[in-house]
Amino acid sequence: MKKILRSFVFIMLINIACSDSGAVFSLEDLEWNNRVLIISGDENENDIVEQLNLFKNKEYEILDRDLVIISPVKNQLQISYDGLKTYQLLDKESSRTILDKYSLSSFKIILIGKDGGVKFSSKNQTQMNNINSIIDAMPMRQQEMLKG
Repeated sequence: MKKILRSFVFIMLINIACSDSGAVFSLEDLEWNNRVLIISGDENENDIVEQLNLFKNKEYEILDRDLVIISPVKNQLQISYDGLKTYQLLDKESSRTILDKYSLSSFKIILIGKDGGVKFSSKNQTQMNNINSIIDAMPMRQQEMLKG
């Protein structure tokens, strides 16, 4: 009986791990801890690929500014907490909530501050140093830099 129960639990865990439904997520979970950069559009759109490439090898800058990046994949959104090294797929409902909240359908970049407010929005590709300048001008970021 124990073997059957263990097998059942094991199979259930595998099903959960292999599910592509993604993690339930809310932007409010990040407030006061992280800044969020949302990149939207069709995942196959050149602008998305090129934008993400502009942020590659910028891990230190991304992490230093407590920035998480949300981008499209498989008709959903994914989030990276570690400077674009790994991604976690968000569930479809969470993805739809974010896309609807910010009216995202075509290519767009939105920077959300730790307070949850939109700090920057653009329909054009944006260099990492521009994002850094915007973040570094924020009062909360200036306090963070003073603390070291």
